[in-house]
Amino acid sequence: MCAPVDPRVARRYLLKRRLGKGGLAYGIVWKAVDRRTGEVVAIKKIFDAFRDKTDAQRTFREITLLQEFGEHPNIISLLDVIRAENDRDIYLVFECMDTDLNAVIRKGGLLQDVHVRSIFSQLLRATRFLHSGHIVHRDQKPSNVLLGADCTVKLCDFGLARSLRDLPEGPEGQALTEYVATRWYRAPEVLLSSHR
Repeated sequence: MCAPVDPRVARRYLLKRRLGKGGLAYGIVWKAVDRRTGEVVAIKKIFDAFRDKTDAQRTFREITLLQEFGEHPNIISLLDVIRAENDRDIYLVFECMDTDLNAVIRKGGLLQDVHVRSIFSQLLRATRFLHSGHIVHRDQKPSNVLLGADCTVKLCDFGLARSLRDLPEGPEGQALTEYVATRWYRAPEVLLSSHR
C-alpha cells in the first residue's frame, strides 16, 4: 500500500487497491470498503495538508466547496473528513466511481456519440451549477471527470477552485492567475475568464 495509513482510518476502512496518486506527492487515493456498512468508497490521503499557505488553501477550498456543492448529482460527494493522528495529514472519504474520463479516452473505442453527448451534458450541468454559485473549478480535465458504469458523471478535485464573488470589478479584478493546473492544459473556464 506504499504510504502508511492512519490507525483510525485502517480500523474503519479496509483498503482494497490504490486508484491514483496526485502530483508532487500531494496525495494518494485508494478504493476501500467501510467495515461498518460495507459501502465502497474512495479515500484520498492528503500528505502534510497544511505545510504551507498554498497547500492549506487548496485543502480548505476542496473541503468547504464539496460540503457546499456536493449534493449536486454531477459533483462528487464528500462523505467524511478524517484528521490523521500526526496532525499533518488529512483523509477525505468520497463516494466511489468506476473510472475517470482520462482512462476511458486512453483505452479508446469505448465512447459512442451518445456517451459523449451524455458526458458533455452532465459536465455542463455541473459547471453551470458551480458558476451559479460564483465558483470556477479551474482544473476541469479528463482525469477530474469521474464516470460510473452507467455513464454518470461526477466532477472532482476542487483544490484549485476559486470564488469570483469577492473579486473586485474592473482592472483591479485580475486576482485569478491563468497559470494553474497542469503545464500543458488549461481548463476552458480559465481561458474564457482570462479577462477577469
